[in-house]
Amino acid sequence: MFCSNCGTNNPDGTGFCSNCGSALGAAAQPVQQQYAQPAYTQPVQPAYTQPMNYGGSDYRDNDEIRRASSCARKALTLGIFSILLSWTVLFGILFGAIGIKKASSAKKLGSGGGKAAVGKVFSIIGLIFSILIIVYYIVAILGIIASGTAQYTREAKRAMKEQKNAIVRVVDLSDF
Repeated sequence: MFCSNCGTNNPDGTGFCSNCGSALGAAAQPVQQQYAQPAYTQPVQPAYTQPMNYGGSDYRDNDEIRRASSCARKALTLGIFSILLSWTVLFGILFGAIGIKKASSAKKLGSGGGKAAVGKVFSIIGLIFSILIIVYYIVAILGIIASGTAQYTREAKRAMKEQKNAIVRVVDLSDF
């Protein structure tokens, strides 16, 4: 006789299944069919991938982002100071050069736009102003030298004329 619960073949006349212990034959009560609930499976989510960074590395941590932002801020600040202090020439050139360097560093770290770009432009403008002021100073100094030389030349010519006139007078007095 086969067990209606597990399907094991049991000898005839046995009251209970030797495998699962269920009642066999007339002693068996109607077995309710059990439905197994499907096992819950968590929905499969696609694996996360980092967005591609075409600047070199595939991943930037917070320190790199902070460093890039700091370089961009410094480039902007130095660019502004370069313009404001370009009349002092030395500070204009110094701040302009450092501002351009910081803007390049910010670009290498991945923050090439915005503050870094404006800082680079301001630094270049400050450098140009400083160079123009140097040219102005040189032209002014050459003008002063030229006017001094012209003044000196005029005075020298006048003095020579006076000496010539004095010599002529001396010669005129000797005739008498």
